[in-house]
Amino acid sequence: MLGAMTLCFRTEDDEMLARGYPNLIVPVDGMNQDKAPAKSALKWYMASDPIYFAEWPREVLHRILRVFADDAFKGNGPGDAMKALEKKGPPDAEMLLAAIKKMFETGKVNYAFHKRTLVYGTELIAGTDATLMAIADAFASSAWKVPAETLNETSRDTLIECAAFLFLRASPKVVKAAREKIVPLPPKVASAYEWCAKTIDLTLSGAAGVKRTMRTRVALETNALLSDVSLELAGDDPDWVREMVAKAKPTDPMSVRIAHIAGPSVLANLSKRKWPAVKMPSVVRDFGMIRDPEIVTFMLSLVGKSSVKDAPLAWFRAHRDYVKPILAKTKGDSAKAISRQL
Repeated sequence: MLGAMTLCFRTEDDEMLARGYPNLIVPVDGMNQDKAPAKSALKWYMASDPIYFAEWPREVLHRILRVFADDAFKGNGPGDAMKALEKKGPPDAEMLLAAIKKMFETGKVNYAFHKRTLVYGTELIAGTDATLMAIADAFASSAWKVPAETLNETSRDTLIECAAFLFLRASPKVVKAAREKIVPLPPKVASAYEWCAKTIDLTLSGAAGVKRTMRTRVALETNALLSDVSLELAGDDPDWVREMVAKAKPTDPMSVRIAHIAGPSVLANLSKRKWPAVKMPSVVRDFGMIRDPEIVTFMLSLVGKSSVKDAPLAWFRAHRDYVKPILAKTKGDSAKAISRQL
């Protein structure tokens, strides 16, 4: 990783990237969704694709976490879920930790982004160390039945993947203890839980595990719907990550964490990459942390796009002194128009 080099405008953003961002949750107060949190939480609960990314409206998050904490995900019926969504305030930390362990053992949640929300939301309330150990203890105590149970396995591999990012933020003592519990599976069990075995390798081994488990290509961000091979898990080999980014499709979506791992050279042609429209505000926020001329080009490409509203212009205004000399050397009407507004 970049180590002492500074990538972002603010050192706190460099530190946040080093701790695994955007694979965590940042609660935000005052977001529009907080005006009707039960309705917003239900919309998220019923969606088959993410609506929120790193930033979450705090009260919406609390209600979603309560659904998990109250075990509504086990199939008690939609009425139980609705009661959980209506209640205000954060759920109990111990209940959330228990929900993680129960999910590891029994599964029942289909989408990876649901499982990650439980983990990273629990981290906010119970702390990183306790959340990591909940996963590690569940790993060590669970029955690894052969043949594997499908829902059970897909829950386990996502929770194990989350541990890779919790390792970056937990205390060294707890990381050591967790690594002693999250270990490669015996051969017979590994053959039955092939997907889990792969994720364990990625989580424990970093780039070496990514290289062993990837096929023809590797994703440049964590997959929202399932656990998959991602360069975000290869933070210990920046040279190889740069090589793989160069080989990837220029339109593939990319996490800002890749720039943290491999440096600003991976930002080349960032404006060609494609993300879902619902994710674009978070993309602007994430890459807007970075101090690099390529980000100026990227923001120019987004001016006037309905998916981001006035966020690019707000970014130019916030970084006026940095961008003005770059805009002065940039050809095109858009650059000139932004310069005039600054």
